[in-house]
Amino acid sequence: MYKDVGAQYIIIGHSERRAYFSESNAILLAKLNNTIKAGLKPIFCVGEAKEIRVQNEYLSFVQSQLEILKSLDSKPSELIIAYEPIWAIGTGLVPTYAQIQEMGKFIHTFMQENLVCGKISVLYGGSVSPSNAKDILAQTKIDGVLVGGSSLKIVDFTAICEYA
Repeated sequence: MYKDVGAQYIIIGHSERRAYFSESNAILLAKLNNTIKAGLKPIFCVGEAKEIRVQNEYLSFVQSQLEILKSLDSKPSELIIAYEPIWAIGTGLVPTYAQIQEMGKFIHTFMQENLVCGKISVLYGGSVSPSNAKDILAQTKIDGVLVGGSSLKIVDFTAICEYA
């Protein structure tokens, strides 16, 4: 159905879907497999809550989210991972650029060691705005941004797009 209306990418595992619709790893895996089988490109979201970040357990938490990718029915030619720390979504809070870079590197390393895909991209999402997009995109382990609220404001979204 999504393909019929021209969609090419499908967001799977966004924190709000996980929380409000109780999407389990089994559900997310089924969605990933169906998306790949349909010839669409999944954007798989991962990210930690503030408590997990403060407890310094964020890398193991994100790894646990990435682990389901090992169970895909087939390896996609392209896979996009969106790192969206839950505590940054819509709050105006943004991790430091060093924290974003660290997570980008961690995700790239995990994917290279555990999945053979043609192309792996890591996006950052969470309070992306015109004032921080350029610096986020300058991180060597971040391949793009996943824009939320700023995509609803044409001036802001246009400014972000100009950095990409």
